[in-house]
Amino acid sequence: MNHSVSMANAIIVKFLGTDDSVSTCDCCGKRGLKHAVALETDMGDEVFYGVTCAARALGMATKDVKSRAVDAQTAKRQAEIAAKEKIARDEDNLFGAWLAKQPECVFDWNGKVNRIKTINALGGWTETREMYADRLNYVVGHAG
Repeated sequence: MNHSVSMANAIIVKFLGTDDSVSTCDCCGKRGLKHAVALETDMGDEVFYGVTCAARALGMATKDVKSRAVDAQTAKRQAEIAAKEKIARDEDNLFGAWLAKQPECVFDWNGKVNRIKTINALGGWTETREMYADRLNYVVGHAG
């Protein structure tokens, strides 16, 4: 079921979530909103409506607007967490690859880097972290 309505030559096409920092409705100008519903138009603009205005504009019940906004906010939060987790995994993979290239690297019986033994062989966590940071600074400084 696609709820969209023309609003000043734009059509609301997507729920983006809620925003507690916005306290004025872009539709009617009402101030003091506790929760603004963040919506995206077909023009790519983000607008913030109170629940009542969003319900009227979309032809939906206010409870459905609240539910869809909360669902969108939850999905947004989950996507942000997933993106941060991917960055952490990528960084962990880079660190593991760097460890594997160190002459002091210790491998397990299955050919995987034994990180604890390798870090200990490199002088401990503090020294290893400094060596890794120095390598990153060198790579960033010589990237151009």
